[in-house]
Amino acid sequence: MSKNNLKIGIIYVFLGIILAIYSISQVESKLNALLFGFAFALITPGLIMIIKFFYWTRPKNIPRYQEKISQEKIMLHDELQVKLRDKSGRITFLFGLLIGSISIFIFSILNALDIVISNRLFIIYLGLYFILQILIYLITYYKLSRRY
Repeated sequence: MSKNNLKIGIIYVFLGIILAIYSISQVESKLNALLFGFAFALITPGLIMIIKFFYWTRPKNIPRYQEKISQEKIMLHDELQVKLRDKSGRITFLFGLLIGSISIFIFSILNALDIVISNRLFIIYLGLYFILQILIYLITYYKLSRRY
């Protein structure tokens, strides 16, 4: 495992701690909760990167890590896998276009009827849309890989 992963993990944790301290020390502000969320969104992957670095650099885990890396390289460059990833990405993109078009239509109707959508509801909608995109990609990739 590269030392670059360790450095990036340390930087993430350091930036997360700075954001956490800043959000805690601030006088009541509307951004405190958001900054605190960003802080832990940086700290968590940073700690995971650091733990993975120390786990995979242990002498007893090095052969397993080499095998894992060689398997990842094979899967990454395998022509069938590349084709399946491309096809599931295309299907997900087309589904996203469909959902986006339907959303524009529905929000236009709601706007014409003077029905106000709160910012929180719209943010939740976009978050669910994002999660749905990921799930559709994974499901289509899984279904296509089972077919071939």
